[in-house]
Amino acid sequence: LRSHYGIHPDRLRLIRNGVDLERFKPAVARQPVSDRIGFLGSGFRRKGLESCLRALPQLPGVSLEVAGRDRRSRYYERLAERIGVGDRVRFLGALTEPEQWLTSLGAMVLPTLYDPCANSCLEAMACGIPVISTSRNGASEMFPEDWLVLQPDPTPDLLAHTVERALHEPGLGLRCRDAVEPWPQIRAAQELMEVLEEPGI
Repeated sequence: LRSHYGIHPDRLRLIRNGVDLERFKPAVARQPVSDRIGFLGSGFRRKGLESCLRALPQLPGVSLEVAGRDRRSRYYERLAERIGVGDRVRFLGALTEPEQWLTSLGAMVLPTLYDPCANSCLEAMACGIPVISTSRNGASEMFPEDWLVLQPDPTPDLLAHTVERALHEPGLGLRCRDAVEPWPQIRAAQELMEVLEEPGI
């Protein structure tokens, strides 16, 4: 907003998205499965699903579960078959209770081309699940490790290497939970109210 529209910094406020820390939290009686990664989002092209599929051949033994909807979902199903990973990809459709599914994953991957701040990343982190995304996702500013943040359209090699590291990095899930705990939904609501109550708004 500053660089493209010349808006003075004094007129800008950054209010980060909040996350429901009670609904999205680590499972007590269940450990994440290290050979399952998830993709959560609708609009598969913008969210980078093709990058996930093309990295999967370099992750033997790892399966990908895709939650969300897209008009061209059949295209991605055929792509998975064409590159030889169709038996390791499940398309789940939209989920009404994603928190239960998230806690079962080893990691979540969202190599998005653009996202102001993907709530799904914050929700996964709140569940204690490592998340890999790109620098074009505002949520990545909250990630606990810089190496979890890739450039848009990452190579299959780089994405696969990062997934492998995230699946086996000790304590990474707990650090992800710690990173979002300062950002509950109530904080976002309070900060928004403070801006709305400012004189001249």
